[in-house]
Amino acid sequence: VSIEPKLRPELNSIKADVQLPSYLGRTDTITRDIRGASFSVVKGSETTFLARASRELATASINGKTAQPIVASFSTEPLLIKQNEQVEFQWKDNDGLTGSKPFKLSIEATEDGSPTLICDNLPRRKVILDSEVLSFTIRARDDFGVKRVGIEWQGLDESLPDIASGESILGAGNQAAEFLELAGVFSPATHEIKPQPLAVRVFVEDY
Repeated sequence: VSIEPKLRPELNSIKADVQLPSYLGRTDTITRDIRGASFSVVKGSETTFLARASRELATASINGKTAQPIVASFSTEPLLIKQNEQVEFQWKDNDGLTGSKPFKLSIEATEDGSPTLICDNLPRRKVILDSEVLSFTIRARDDFGVKRVGIEWQGLDESLPDIASGESILGAGNQAAEFLELAGVFSPATHEIKPQPLAVRVFVEDY
């Protein structure tokens, strides 16, 4: 009788292929390596998990459902992530050995975060002539693309007959533009704003 001691098969890696929600406008699939027992993804994403073991497998299951292994790898069906959930991986090699314990992966469904905006050289208070130009720099960032950056203004003196109000787009991004830096200019003469106190706000939008 030949006796050959072997270690149990373990998972060497888990990867996630993420298809983001359609409203983000990204058609490409994002692949991420999972390190640890938790994984965060935008709510509404469709995610497929691919697990690779240390040697060839005979059977595998995910959440109790059979998954056909290919050599040492097996994968889930695409999962639509709408809420926090847990995925349990189990596997067995050709010698009948299983992992020391099932691997449980916690999935956190997160909301798409708001974009961030930094504006330099735009003072809290400033007095300018209607013929002067106010120049400043904008840096906008979003995980899934900056859509557009703009400036809006609103007159503060309600006693005036012509209270200024309006907005202007300073720059447009796209679904792949996670960071956008541009020079902003505000000119009262260009927008035909008569002399008056104004509240000016710079804004950024994502998808």
